[in-house]
Amino acid sequence: MKSYMNKKAAMCCAIGKKRMSDALRACDYCTTSMEERSECYKAVAKDTGLRSKACILM
Repeated sequence: MKSYMNKKAAMCCAIGKKRMSDALRACDYCTTSMEERSECYKAVAKDTGLRSKACILM
């Protein structure tokens, strides 16, 4: 059972990494100023952190 949970958490984190990468790429293309890009990065980081925490606490 523990092995299944570890695999599930690892898969969740892998999906989170892909999602974060896509979101950061969107920040690069959709922002026009450094301030907007910085705010976008911060929002992505916060969202990714919350998702990662949820993956680990499964």
